[in-house]
Amino acid sequence: RNTEPKTEAEAFFDIAVGHGVQGEAILKDNLAMNTGDNFIKTRELIEAQGFDFQKFILVQKPYMLRRTY
Repeated sequence: RNTEPKTEAEAFFDIAVGHGVQGEAILKDNLAMNTGDNFIKTRELIEAQGFDFQKFILVQKPYMLRRTY
């Protein structure tokens, strides 16, 4: 039995998969401690997979939109 709380990445992953997104298509950052750190960690995840995106979609909570931009 797992009593550890889910990270935000895990919670968002579950929601996306529940809406039909294939789990294998999602990269999760479970290490970041804040929004800025999330950008750094996500970039590392993307680069480690060999991707070099010029455009992408960010999914964020409504109150975090300005910070994300």
